[in-house]
Amino acid sequence: MMLDILLSFSTLFVEAFIYYRIMNYKLEFKFKNKYRIFVFLLNYGMMCLRYLVLNRIDNFTLEIIMRLLIYVNIFVLSYSFYKGSILKRTIYPFLFLLLLTSVELIVFWIWSIIFGKLPTDILKNSKTNMILIIFTKLIEIIITEFLIRNKKVSISFPKKFMRETTALAGIDLIFIIFAVVLWHMPKNSSTINNEVVISIMLGVVLSISFLTFLILYKLTKRAENDMEINMRMQHIEMSNKLNQDMTSVVVSLRSLRHDMNSHMGIVKGLLELAQYDELSKYLDSIYEDLNISNHFIIINNRVLSVLINGKMSKAMDRGINFLTSISVNKIVMSERDMCALISNIIENAIEATDKVDQNKYIKLRMKEQENQCLIYCENTYAVKPIMKGENFLTTKTDKGWHGIGIKTIKSIVEKYNGLMKVEVEKLFIISIIIPD
Repeated sequence: MMLDILLSFSTLFVEAFIYYRIMNYKLEFKFKNKYRIFVFLLNYGMMCLRYLVLNRIDNFTLEIIMRLLIYVNIFVLSYSFYKGSILKRTIYPFLFLLLLTSVELIVFWIWSIIFGKLPTDILKNSKTNMILIIFTKLIEIIITEFLIRNKKVSISFPKKFMRETTALAGIDLIFIIFAVVLWHMPKNSSTINNEVVISIMLGVVLSISFLTFLILYKLTKRAENDMEINMRMQHIEMSNKLNQDMTSVVVSLRSLRHDMNSHMGIVKGLLELAQYDELSKYLDSIYEDLNISNHFIIINNRVLSVLINGKMSKAMDRGINFLTSISVNKIVMSERDMCALISNIIENAIEATDKVDQNKYIKLRMKEQENQCLIYCENTYAVKPIMKGENFLTTKTDKGWHGIGIKTIKSIVEKYNGLMKVEVEKLFIISIIIPD
């Protein structure tokens, strides 16, 4: 009896944990991070209350009511504690329920087929039921971790680890085969019967599976840390580049200001001497010097202004016509995220356009519309990028670094619950919407 109660509370704990993981990875929390635990405790407490009530009162109607209350509770928690569209705050709790139900049905169905038992017979056997519940919850955790992490990071598995993982999976399979064989063997009169041996084998399988999952979890965490370090390095490099661009712009403007004093003196002198032909030639000669001020973009956000002006200067040095239309007053992102997003978009555009022989141009537009920040960038390209799933394969020599750039764009857009659309036809076009 005590073991059943302990297993039930442990099962509910795992289910509450899975809900907590899904919601916190897929949606943005409304309040301070330290209050996230309250979502878990409220959900777990409600589940435990349902179990205790039904354990004392055996009533079908009451069971239906309590189950409905659990369903309502997870949706209320989603709407109360998390940000996002109504669709997202509805679909993730629904997926949580679908995951729990489908995995349990599949596991019990497979078990009944392998051992030739009806599901009702399995439920009556407490030991078998206990083993299946443990298996089910372990599988649910693994599926949850895979679903919430597989789009966040890309894990590179060492060959040695792959060999070890394959060996563990092989041992798992051997124990499962032995368990199936023993289950179908006739009962014997030995001291240790088949069910005990099967229980031991399945216990070993569970242990190995848990160990494998733990290794995968640690590898994923390490991959996330590596991603974060790379992003920080990219941010530091971008900050240094911003400082260099700012210095370059300031030096150019100071030089222009100094030269303008001299130019104005010469222009005034030529006018006084009525040397109009010479004046016209002189104005033509200084036109290029004045060109820098014509292309300088003034934006309310100083850091973004320096970034775009620096990228524009880089594009113009490569013979690329860089067109901009920037009309944003309020930036809904942090400066770090906005600069990382715009920097990677423009860098990718410059890289693609630089290989074009003629008609090199980049067009960048940013504007506010209906409490949304709209970002649009189009550019010419020489080689059409290759798609693999939802990702683009790069032709750069530094493929790892370019991959970080693409992932940075996607992760930032997802972080702010934005939308991103990429079109590749005659032009390469990327459109991004960031809600306020």
